[in-house]
Amino acid sequence: MDKEFSDFIFRQNKFLDYDKFQDFNVSLHGYFQDPDWSSNHMYSEYDTSRSKHHLWVVQSSEIFITPFEENIPYLKKYITDVFPPPDDTWNDESLWVVIDRKTEALAYPFPIPLLDLLMEMGYNTNQVKFLCSSYEKEKTLVGFTLELYARAQYFRLSDEEFSLIYKEKDMAINHEYEGEPKNYKKWLLNLDNVEPRPYTFLNYNGTLPGHKLKLLSEIYSRNLEKYFLLSATNRNGDDIETLKEVLNEYDGTDDPKLFDKLPIYLDVTKDMDSNLCTFKHGVYHSEIGNSNPKKLHYDKSYFSVISETSHNCKRLVGDPWKCMILHPFILNAGAGSLELFKSFGFKSFPNVFDESYDDIIDNNTRHKFIVNEVERICLLSEEEKHKLYLDSIPILKHNQSHLCNFDLNKFLLDIFNQVVS
Repeated sequence: MDKEFSDFIFRQNKFLDYDKFQDFNVSLHGYFQDPDWSSNHMYSEYDTSRSKHHLWVVQSSEIFITPFEENIPYLKKYITDVFPPPDDTWNDESLWVVIDRKTEALAYPFPIPLLDLLMEMGYNTNQVKFLCSSYEKEKTLVGFTLELYARAQYFRLSDEEFSLIYKEKDMAINHEYEGEPKNYKKWLLNLDNVEPRPYTFLNYNGTLPGHKLKLLSEIYSRNLEKYFLLSATNRNGDDIETLKEVLNEYDGTDDPKLFDKLPIYLDVTKDMDSNLCTFKHGVYHSEIGNSNPKKLHYDKSYFSVISETSHNCKRLVGDPWKCMILHPFILNAGAGSLELFKSFGFKSFPNVFDESYDDIIDNNTRHKFIVNEVERICLLSEEEKHKLYLDSIPILKHNQSHLCNFDLNKFLLDIFNQVVS
């Protein structure tokens, strides 16, 4: 990694007001590689002895690395070595054990065996919380939308600092950009292209779980592919028989013709190796999932279908936080995910889509509704699509402004306060 970029990455916590975090002393336990927690730790700039709460953050990869039943002896040793003494969780009301799984979804029944083991080992499990990327009503689980947190830090940077992202992460993705690096952020956010566009929808698919495969199957069976800029790269490299099983398990269907088309690449992958992450000339390391938006794709299409990683829980990973600044979108995601998006102050696009799909609990019913809505938009006249996009520009500008001024202090404080409540 370029040293200038590396130094910038580890300075991102400059947007936090340390005085607002004096109630929280955070200590890290286990092996942390995550710069959001560890490098130049943001809570070490004052006397933590005055803090009201001590968050004992435990790295979770060792806990969830193998099926629970096969791992109990190792887990007991890991807990003894890394967790605080059990008596402290009973005698110190300020102490909270936080198991950090913020990059992964977590459904509530899943942690119960671990909580039972902790209880067996003498811990007060009322003082144990899990950070995860999904959102449920269960208080033991605290949702953390890491991708929003990281992307908001990027877009709060000055134009000059933002240019470092272009140099390190985006130069291969947005190779069409010919301006000065310092003007890259303005170019990326520019919405002045109001000419008619050749495609209706943009849809990226890296991994191919059931709900993504089902969407692709519906696109082709309804002859809608001509309206799409589409990718299905099969990032995990699953074989065709495995993918057929995944689709069948999702809703009991089969679509042999779909699998003959996989993988499907957009032009961004033409210089990429088989891992879809390292460009062959060996200089830039990037992937659509981790970069800023591929501007050319957005300028060639009006709207996006965002196929989220999960379809059975309220969760937002990467694409919504990129797409919302350039495209109106519909979410192929878990029920309540659009509500979650709006809860952070961003606006959705009810002027384009019937967003009642977000309230449909049954996964298959919700998916059918979304596909029907996508088809409805595809079959509009080009003039109607163009007008819907133009009418959405004020919402896109709101989302851009909100992202560039996102209150990171409030975001983190809300999470910390949920941990200690």
